[in-house]
Amino acid sequence: YYGEKTEQYSIVGGPQKELDYEKNGEVTTSFKGKSGVDLSGGFNRAAYAVAFSEPQILYSGAIGDGSRILYNRTPKERVEAVAPWLTIDGDAYPAVVDGRIKWIVDAYTTTNGYPYASRTTLGDTTADSLTDSQRAVVAQQNQVNYIRNSVKATVDAYDGTVDLYQWDTKDPVLKTWMKAFPDTVKPKGEIEPDLLAHLRYPQDMFKVQRELLTRYHVTDPEQFYTGSDAWQVPSDPTQKDGSAVPPYYLSLKMPGEQEQKFSLTTTFTPSGRPNLGAFMAVDADANSKGYGSIRLLRVTSTVQGPSQVQSELNSVPEVATFVRDLRGTDSEIDYGNLLTVPLDGGFLYVEPVYARGGAANYPLLKKVAVSYGGKPVFKDSLAEALNAVFGVEGAEPPPTTQPPTEPGDTTPQPPATGSA
Repeated sequence: YYGEKTEQYSIVGGPQKELDYEKNGEVTTSFKGKSGVDLSGGFNRAAYAVAFSEPQILYSGAIGDGSRILYNRTPKERVEAVAPWLTIDGDAYPAVVDGRIKWIVDAYTTTNGYPYASRTTLGDTTADSLTDSQRAVVAQQNQVNYIRNSVKATVDAYDGTVDLYQWDTKDPVLKTWMKAFPDTVKPKGEIEPDLLAHLRYPQDMFKVQRELLTRYHVTDPEQFYTGSDAWQVPSDPTQKDGSAVPPYYLSLKMPGEQEQKFSLTTTFTPSGRPNLGAFMAVDADANSKGYGSIRLLRVTSTVQGPSQVQSELNSVPEVATFVRDLRGTDSEIDYGNLLTVPLDGGFLYVEPVYARGGAANYPLLKKVAVSYGGKPVFKDSLAEALNAVFGVEGAEPPPTTQPPTEPGDTTPQPPATGSA
């Protein structure tokens, strides 16, 4: 009943049953939640008929005892209605918590009055090639120079219940709002482990940080004022509108680290140049001790940037043949995310390629492009592409049979394995 696409009001309950699912006929259901406004009385029905310019609300026989009207049904709308003093992240995401689907919404405390701090416009800073009206920050023109991810909110997808949890326990702005509206925000300690396992570092916060770091990574005053070492967020090479490349969530191991971490990543290019300038990743796992820690890898040698890699991939003969053959079947190409991964002193680029067409018109994975050290390849699968780019095609897998044992030997043997 509550989700990212439920933008209109809905009348539930009462004499009109709802279709639940099909199984040897129609199985019906009726809303059992407590949210919404009761439409049993004539006054409420008349008021909402006027509010939504729909006279049928007043006259329809499908509305009666037990009927309720639901509105403000998107996660962002509900959190903003409960706490209008919060700025809402543009990307709510669902998770299953204790057997219920809940939308998780990151929320920020912001101000534009912090002394001696640079201002940014959230609507511009957080826009990228994946931003649309659904994912945009609520406060599009909100100019801020202070932002903290102080609240994690959840919205129950069935009954719309909103819970706000304190996340940044040191934020003075949130502490002030909690005093003004007591019992609105729950303490951080009440976040149950099942919910904590799904929390992640917010994208819009990361976008603000990367935009500011294009200038403020510089520590030399002369370089800072001349802008000679400035960076820029590269354009998404898979799009033609020049929009910024979005950050991507990846499980990766940064140089010098011992284990993989769930991270949010992005790339930088030197201002006005296409080559790679830096790679940034933040520990995005809320259960990690290093949650929120940012690592910045500065590229000191000439490494191709995203647009250069995309251009080089497009020039591979196999790509031209694939595009020509595909368009001959009345299908279109969809390029997936061009992912950048630091690997062994270099950077590995991986991009899936999809075909879309026909009656179904949904994307099907057809090819995978990989580039490493200036060597682009275009193959049918990720495994084939990685083998080709690292020059290990035709490698023989290890034997799949277990080694022989001596008679009477009871020592446990390792299981048979496939390709290493």
